[in-house]
Amino acid sequence: MTSIYRKIFKLGDSGIGYVVIGVDDTHDEKPVTTTADRFWGGNARELYTTKIGPDGTINLNAALRLEFYKIGPIKPGRYSQSVAAAIVAPRGSRIPSVTQEFRFTTGMITINAPTCSVDNSTIPVTLGRITTMQLPYVGSTAAETLFNIPLTCEPKASVFMTLEAGRQGAYNLMQGIIELKRGLNERARDGVGVQILDGKTNRPIHLGEKKYYTTTGMGGPVNIPLKARYYRYGDVRAGVANATATFTMSYE
Repeated sequence: MTSIYRKIFKLGDSGIGYVVIGVDDTHDEKPVTTTADRFWGGNARELYTTKIGPDGTINLNAALRLEFYKIGPIKPGRYSQSVAAAIVAPRGSRIPSVTQEFRFTTGMITINAPTCSVDNSTIPVTLGRITTMQLPYVGSTAAETLFNIPLTCEPKASVFMTLEAGRQGAYNLMQGIIELKRGLNERARDGVGVQILDGKTNRPIHLGEKKYYTTTGMGGPVNIPLKARYYRYGDVRAGVANATATFTMSYE
């Protein structure tokens, strides 16, 4: 498996892959970008090159760093060591017809997957009916309603959420204001949107940004508190006011 400029190697069937990155003595990180297949065929990528001295020795200041990626469903467990890289002297060097290898291995790797499950992926929020008089000026709000995203989490899971507007789009990303849907038989109120707030701080949710909420202790039920309300940002007319949003939960 490859990503842009990097080759990702599977860590067994763990759902985790890793990239080998070289770090030289000036601490500049060097992604694995060499396209020529050397020494080991298709899986080999050159990180460092140095010349063998007249006495048959080399001076190579080298270090490696592994960068991990999720490439599939995570499978917790212990995974035995594997070869991440090697120092080699290829055939045709000052050591004729011999390939010497000094191997770097990963050691035993333990994968833990602290995650949560969403108890209800569809969460209806009813703001109810209001009159235009309840939104008298630009910036006024009405019908504030508290709701929760219910989760069941494993211990020591760091919980993040990203909230995005539905297909109708957003009026203001930083203020968390979502546009209203416009159905074939609906007259949406042009200058009104739905604003989403953090239920604890009462601050607008920044749409499209990953937000940290909590780290679980013993595990169990967790609620992400949010608020929704009408927000006036322009001229108002009577009509149906519906909106949709999508939330994505992530865990570390």
